[in-house]
Amino acid sequence: MTKRIILDLMGQGLAGDKRRPSEVVRDFGFTYREVTGSSFFDAFIFEDCENIPADLPDWLSVRES
Repeated sequence: MTKRIILDLMGQGLAGDKRRPSEVVRDFGFTYREVTGSSFFDAFIFEDCENIPADLPDWLSVRES
């Protein structure tokens, strides 16, 4: 199974975090194969992720696909 990380832009903003998605990836150190933006869900979806840290904020969720 591959892992997907969903960056909830609304949750990120409400938490006071103003980083761009590219900065979030760099700061948390995970890697991904592909990213798509979803204006409907107000989110960025990172596909096929690796090196995912155990302690992520609530606005970053990990899903198995």
